[in-house]
Amino acid sequence: MQKSRVVAYPSRQLKPFEENYPTHDLELAAVIFALKIWRHYLYGVVMLITSQRSILEEIRRMELQIVLPSASASLANMMLRPTLLERIKIAQEKDDYLQKIRQEAKDGSQGQFRIHEDGLIRFGDRICVPNALDLKKEILEEAHFSSYSIHPASTKMYKDLKCNFGWNNMKREIA
Repeated sequence: MQKSRVVAYPSRQLKPFEENYPTHDLELAAVIFALKIWRHYLYGVVMLITSQRSILEEIRRMELQIVLPSASASLANMMLRPTLLERIKIAQEKDDYLQKIRQEAKDGSQGQFRIHEDGLIRFGDRICVPNALDLKKEILEEAHFSSYSIHPASTKMYKDLKCNFGWNNMKREIA
C-alpha cells in the first residue's frame, strides 16, 4: 500500500498439487508468493503484512526463531530454525549415552557420529534423537498429521523420517 492505497495485486493460477491445499495453506502460499515477486521493493523497508487472522496464527504457531549469524549479517543471510532442533539439542546434552558419543566424536575416536555446526550430534546426516518420548512423539505427529504428508502409512513415514532423524529401535517404534 502506498499512502494507504493498494498499488498492485499479485495473481497466478494454482499449481495442480496446490488444488488440494486447505484454505489457510493457500493464504500462506499467497503471502509467500507476494513476498517473492516484490522482494526487490521490500529490502530495507518496513512492511506490514495483513491477511486473515488464521494465516497469521499459523505463522505464529510455527515458533520460528530468526538467528543472525553475525552482527553485520544482511537480511539475506537470515536463518529460520524451528525450536524443535533446540529441544533436541538440550535433550542430547542430558542423555548419558549421547554425551559419551559426543565426547568420543570430539576426541576423534567415533568415526560415524559427528557434531554438526549447529551443535547437534548426527549419525551421517541424520539427527540423533535421544530416548525422550515427548520428542519422538512430536516428530512422529508432525510427520503423520502434517497437511503435506497426508497421513502416510508406517512404512512411508519411516522412510521419510530416517532421512533426517535416527534413534534406537526407530523402525520398530514407527512400523
